[in-house]
Amino acid sequence: MTVFSPEQITIEQAEAWKLGLGIATACAAAVTAIAASLLPFFELRFKKLFVACDIAMAWISLLLLGATLWVGGIADEKQTKVVNDAENIAQSFQASKEPRHITPEQEAKFVKVCSVLAPGERVQIEYDPDDEAHAFAIQINRLFRKAGFTLLQDEAHMAPVSRAAKPYTGITLRVMSVDNQPVHAEIIQRAFKAVGIDAPGELRTSITGFVSDIPESTANDTLVVMVGRK
Repeated sequence: MTVFSPEQITIEQAEAWKLGLGIATACAAAVTAIAASLLPFFELRFKKLFVACDIAMAWISLLLLGATLWVGGIADEKQTKVVNDAENIAQSFQASKEPRHITPEQEAKFVKVCSVLAPGERVQIEYDPDDEAHAFAIQINRLFRKAGFTLLQDEAHMAPVSRAAKPYTGITLRVMSVDNQPVHAEIIQRAFKAVGIDAPGELRTSITGFVSDIPESTANDTLVVMVGRK
């Protein structure tokens, strides 16, 4: 069973209803006014009937006015939603073009979450051969140093990695074994989540399609952090 709902009305339909009800309201008000002005010319026996009809037309005018305002409110609400959606899309598009960066607040949260670990846990940073990914990888490298990790390469010697099948996006944490993963892998994943970054994990043994300038460490105690494209 189909039930009428204001959400089903399109902007065009709401505007059309608003116009039609507005015209009907104006016509009803005009008829009421004209009828009231002609009342003195009617004989007494017709005046009661005429007054009743005039009152009925006045009520119809009020009902039509209320309907016009209601439909007008729906039209305005939908128009506002369209404008807001367009602004949100424009802002999202603009944000997608801006390079990623780690804010001081994110850095403080990340360091705090990682503070439960002993200093010196081993991390290797890799990045997609993309300018924005490289710049963000440098920030991630500095973030890990700030948190007390041991980086296998400094920011000038991080490994660019390309994947033939599909480029990496975001940040991926790569481990040698699920059963024997580094103790700091879960903490780092939690730290990234605390700063609003999703960092899924994957096995480093499945590297088909990869070309890296620097071979990945095969040590179980080393976590490889892959910085992909935005």
